[in-house]
Amino acid sequence: MKSLKFTILITLFTVFCNTVSAGDCPKGPLPVSSDLHRALTHAEKEMEKGHNQKALHLLADYTRKNASDTHPQLPFLKGLIQYGLKRFNDSESSFKETVKRDPCFGEAWQNLAVVYNRQNRPAEAAEAMEKAFTLIKPENPALQYQAALLHVHAGSAHKALPLLKDLTSGPKPKGEWFEALSHVYASLSQPTNAAKSMEKAIRLKPDSARKYRAACLWIKADQPQKALPLLKEICATKKPHSQWRASLAHVLESLGKNDEAAKEKKPADVFRSALLHLKNDDPKKALPLLQTLSMKPNPNAQ
Repeated sequence: MKSLKFTILITLFTVFCNTVSAGDCPKGPLPVSSDLHRALTHAEKEMEKGHNQKALHLLADYTRKNASDTHPQLPFLKGLIQYGLKRFNDSESSFKETVKRDPCFGEAWQNLAVVYNRQNRPAEAAEAMEKAFTLIKPENPALQYQAALLHVHAGSAHKALPLLKDLTSGPKPKGEWFEALSHVYASLSQPTNAAKSMEKAIRLKPDSARKYRAACLWIKADQPQKALPLLKEICATKKPHSQWRASLAHVLESLGKNDEAAKEKKPADVFRSALLHLKNDDPKKALPLLQTLSMKPNPNAQ
């Protein structure tokens, strides 16, 4: 069974975002002086034109002239520009300075998670993304989902589990959230919970891949009777994969339905099974298999 692949899509926020927060944090963004606003606007326009070095020079010039100004928007915009230049270590330092100046700056925590992810540091990225989720209001479930995926990528499925359980218990859960939850349960050796979660994903968006995954999980949970209807359904489609039919045959055999199982197997596989029964002096088991083969169009003379 292949593991699910997750795509983490994180967008850097622009400079004049609303920095809102929770708990002890202030309810609104820190005030910006007219001089700082002018400098930030000028630098941002140069950044948007692709003049990143000029934008950095503008920020450096403002900092030299206003050494006492420790507003977090300065390193925040600097980090954005450095990220655009693929100077990820410098960008990391700038976003760290931003959250040092304002620990309630949720978007800076999110961007720090972006940088950590680019540096292949998923564990740190997950922690930063969780911090962003708690600070940015109104709550954005996409951030919680991304934090969960980062924990999975870091090999910490147990840390992803509570985040995904919280997401899927909300009023409007998404199919991919249940799919991720199923993946996490499977990695934690909980195939029954994994199968149940995948079936919830199927209810939100039925597709054959999810149904096959759920069936495999039921098989792993030693509950082939629950896999059977899923496999029958996907094998009844126009072009069923050979792997689906092989799994269906396996389930039918495990449930003692050998005649039905033979119909799902390739003729060569059925013939080999019949020969094996004959070699083991068990013609009663070989007979129905050979009878099934003989009724197929253009049966082999063997």
